[in-house]
Amino acid sequence: MSGSALSPGLRPDRTSLSALVAVWADRRTGRFAAPGAQGTVDVVDGEPRDAAGLVWLATAVCRPGLRFVPMTGGGTAQLGSRLGATLLEAGRRAADRAGLQGLERGRLVVGPRGDALERLPLRAASRRVLREVAGRREPLLQTLDHIGIAPELVAEDLAALVALGLVQLRPGESRWSASSVDTGERNRLAIRRLQARLDRDWSTLRDADDWQVLGVPKDAPPDLVARGAARMRHRYAQADEGVDDEISRETVRQVRARVEAAIEHLGAAAEQHDPPESPDPARALRLGQAAAVSGDLAQARRWLSVAARKDEHDPEIMAWYGWVLVVDPTVRSDRARRRGLALLAMARAVAPDDPAVRARCAEAALEAGEVQDAAADVARLAELAPEHGELARLRHRLRRAGAVT
Repeated sequence: MSGSALSPGLRPDRTSLSALVAVWADRRTGRFAAPGAQGTVDVVDGEPRDAAGLVWLATAVCRPGLRFVPMTGGGTAQLGSRLGATLLEAGRRAADRAGLQGLERGRLVVGPRGDALERLPLRAASRRVLREVAGRREPLLQTLDHIGIAPELVAEDLAALVALGLVQLRPGESRWSASSVDTGERNRLAIRRLQARLDRDWSTLRDADDWQVLGVPKDAPPDLVARGAARMRHRYAQADEGVDDEISRETVRQVRARVEAAIEHLGAAAEQHDPPESPDPARALRLGQAAAVSGDLAQARRWLSVAARKDEHDPEIMAWYGWVLVVDPTVRSDRARRRGLALLAMARAVAPDDPAVRARCAEAALEAGEVQDAAADVARLAELAPEHGELARLRHRLRRAGAVT
């Protein structure tokens, strides 16, 4: 892609890419280092200072172990949003073909760092889709039908955004909304789409290696392999009920057999993976924070619940666990959200001068629509830590919510 500094043929490391996206999206200031790389690179508001820094980051993101150290001050960056083009290309390379096909079955949801989408050089059709999916609870493919955009025009961009963690795919509603097409015609269209999807899937999976079949990188930990296994099993669980010919049913059987073979070969017995009860609360907190930074809020919630059970009086644990109960869109229980807000209030009362607590309280308040509370937390955060890495992003969200900062 034009503007990208990635060398041809290089594929980004998932962990390093998540770290770079988090710093860029949150407009943080600090220094990157990587094993085997010469020197370090400073970033200001998430952007490298110069072209040499951009090239360094484009190379380092393809290696494991990219590390970020927050700093204060640091001048200005000279590249504008050039890193955005490199990240978008990295996301495209990280999104395998199975990921592209997965766009057909899910509902697209913009993640907590959705503000950063404006800084990416996306196609006009992709930007329109991101605007249209706001508030919809229907499968993405149905949304594309409604607005008249062919899936192949946006699949590459959207799969890249999923790989970057800026948007998420979640199960969509199975009902068609009312339209001028009669029920029989809708069913015929759905069957034809499913048959075409199965043919595409099988042509890809039969020549793919086991990692590609499950849609995970070769250095994926057991829990990520387990999620890939569960995702692919769910994808084809009822596929044979939606086709009306024996050839397509045989294709379903072949695809299922290939998926099961990949699961068995990769030893995905960890598909029931859950955070253990044994780790100390500090380690559980770190793992929960890392999952939250990577955009996996469900896994973050599981780790943080372990930390909270181990040490229910630590204000930082209370703040992080309360925050994830409020901001995780998969938490639909009002009782859980009220508990999250109560934990945040307790954390603020116990540690009113802790910048980490104030940052979590501010973001949760914004998510809950409590703009005045959020403004008070952001103002206190600015007093406590004027160079805090999340301050600029929180102020930007406050301005969008109509608050004066």
